[in-house]
Amino acid sequence: MLPSAADDHTRIGRMITRLLAVRFFAAMGLVLVVAVVHQVLVQRAVARQAADAHTVDEAGRQRMLAFQVAASLCSEAGEHGIDSSRARLESVLAQWRQGHAGMEAGDPALGFPPGLMPAELKARLDPHFHRLSAAAAAAVAGDPPGAYALPTLVEDAHAFAATMDVLVHQLATEADGRVARLRWLQAGLFLALALLLGFVDLFVFRPSIRRARQALEDLEQVKKWAVEQEVAEASGRLERRIGQDLHDGVGQRLTGAAMMAKALSRRLEGRPEAEHASDIVHELNEAVAETRALSRQLFPAAADAEGLEPALRDLAGSTARHAGVECTCDWDDDLPLPAVPPGEGTPAPMHIYRIVQEAVSNAVRHGQAKRIRIAGRRDGDHGLIEVVDDGVGLSATAAAPSMGLGLRTMTYRAGQLGAELKVGEEYGGGTAVRLRWKLEPTPALASLRG
Repeated sequence: MLPSAADDHTRIGRMITRLLAVRFFAAMGLVLVVAVVHQVLVQRAVARQAADAHTVDEAGRQRMLAFQVAASLCSEAGEHGIDSSRARLESVLAQWRQGHAGMEAGDPALGFPPGLMPAELKARLDPHFHRLSAAAAAAVAGDPPGAYALPTLVEDAHAFAATMDVLVHQLATEADGRVARLRWLQAGLFLALALLLGFVDLFVFRPSIRRARQALEDLEQVKKWAVEQEVAEASGRLERRIGQDLHDGVGQRLTGAAMMAKALSRRLEGRPEAEHASDIVHELNEAVAETRALSRQLFPAAADAEGLEPALRDLAGSTARHAGVECTCDWDDDLPLPAVPPGEGTPAPMHIYRIVQEAVSNAVRHGQAKRIRIAGRRDGDHGLIEVVDDGVGLSATAAAPSMGLGLRTMTYRAGQLGAELKVGEEYGGGTAVRLRWKLEPTPALASLRG
């Protein structure tokens, strides 16, 4: 039994290890998911910040190029066609158009976020850009603007630059809001992570530890129970051996000595020694009776060929004599005893006798009973053996250490018989121990039911 308990200890240890490992990795998976989500959101915010910074740089460049285009047009209008000035204007115009097209389209390949240019800004920006761009293209082609058009073109350059300033201001406002949201997001994610770790601790690891502790406590209880049952079985085997030795050895020798003393007493009839011989016969008969009663208590099934009923009656009689209480035994002659499973070394009468003996002993030692009744009878299709006393009751005696071991031993023996054991208080005081088992139907009753 103990090796089996050790195997159970190993198995439960492995089960607890697997349980904790699974829950640990599940918890770490949740933490990893939160961390990955946090990193994705942060990286997206950082990428948008980088795109906005690139856009701000490009907006400043666009402002500069717009003023350069306007300055080149003014130079063309005053100098009337210097090749170097036209070549410079053509380069500036190409750069300006390329940057403006990228910003207007929101091309990610050029580092601009999609939807960069709002429709309102685009509507304000396009007229100034197209007039200034068309004038610059005409100047490159050799048709510089007249002096009358220069104020309008310079005004377009200033309006274009002002619109770029508006775009930069909007991007700065969005960036500030994004930074604030990112801070709240980080705080929220850290709070979520803390809550998640608290949840894991409270609802994952602590329950797992409690389950592990409970499993170990249950295992220790099982091991303790196993040791107790081994002790009980060893004690039962020793008692059976002593009882059998008393019945077959000491009892037979005392019976032989009593018969010899009786024969001697007959031979001495009429002589003064006859009275002493009669006293010896009486003492030997008393010793035989006590030895027989003791052997029945230790091994009732083997000490008496008639079985359990005489042993219980002897138990009631000896309890009444030695404990000074009223103890009776009522027994139905046709009460069948439960069958023990195959391989069980202890017979059913021994289990029942030990249960009744423990109940009677508890009633005398702990229950302070004055009257004890042992009864065995049929109860419908069940067999019933009960020990009822008028003592102080179960609640007043449950704290005794020997009561706990005795009740566990009685429960174990009832389980070996396939019976149900109930221990409870009687109405008006006292304790009742009832052993109940299912009766096998007789052939006649079985045929009627069939």
